[in-house]
Amino acid sequence: MSVISAGYEFSLGILRNGTVVSWGRNTPPDLGGRQAIQVAAGDSHLLVLLDDGSIVGKKNKRQADIPDFGECKVVQIAAGGWHSLALLDDGTVLGWGRNNHRQTDIPDFGGKWVVQIAAGHFHSLALLEDGSVVGWGRNNHGQTDIPDFGECKVIQVAAGNRHSLALLNDGSVVGWGYNGDGRCNSPDFEGKQAIQIAAGTRHSLALLNDGSVVGWGWSTDAHPYTSNFGDKQAIQIAAGCFRSLALLDDGSVVGWGINNSGESDNQQGPFLIPTTGWLIKSAAKR
Repeated sequence: MSVISAGYEFSLGILRNGTVVSWGRNTPPDLGGRQAIQVAAGDSHLLVLLDDGSIVGKKNKRQADIPDFGECKVVQIAAGGWHSLALLDDGTVLGWGRNNHRQTDIPDFGGKWVVQIAAGHFHSLALLEDGSVVGWGRNNHGQTDIPDFGECKVIQVAAGNRHSLALLNDGSVVGWGYNGDGRCNSPDFEGKQAIQIAAGTRHSLALLNDGSVVGWGWSTDAHPYTSNFGDKQAIQIAAGCFRSLALLDDGSVVGWGINNSGESDNQQGPFLIPTTGWLIKSAAKR
């Protein structure tokens, strides 16, 4: 479950008491006394998955419209540019929000269960129980044309602006779609394995099995390709619009990249997000 998430001009985190904090240009919704277990940040909206399997959301500082899931409970959420996805406990997916590129028109998965979802700017991805991937929505750069992974199986997918990523069971990463700035060109991990991936607007991230983070694609001096955190290790990553976040094993959060609205809380990077009194939930390694 994602306990940190990076959107367009804001970021989200879940504290150990189940409440949600935000920084940048947005504020968390009222949880009604319930506890959050996952957050998802889009361009102008956010979603929070609660411990009872329901969702609350906000859009442009207003409560977002959430569909009726019937008797099903939500087990995962994803927020794209202006659309949302929910994975239900019966293995199906529901989409809502802007549908100008059919990004919320859920395809037929041939009777297979969906085990993970990802929402990009105008496209969506689903990882199926057999390790295959299905994509739908805008495909102007091939971001929904799923490549051949050979004998490997996919264990995680991530969707960016116009590109997609897959983490394979051998610890490698495959990217496809628009490759401006080299965002699809996974680097050499020098014998290490990726255990988690994240796709931002024009960059990509991988959390490696030694707790370091590697990035590729768009970069400036404030957006380094490799981040090491001293004696701490990253246990979760998030990629937003020109910035990155890492949750460390002591519950602190590090951010780097562009900071127009305080969403990274600093112009330089990497740096610690001020978390006085914060105890971010720990995220288990994959």
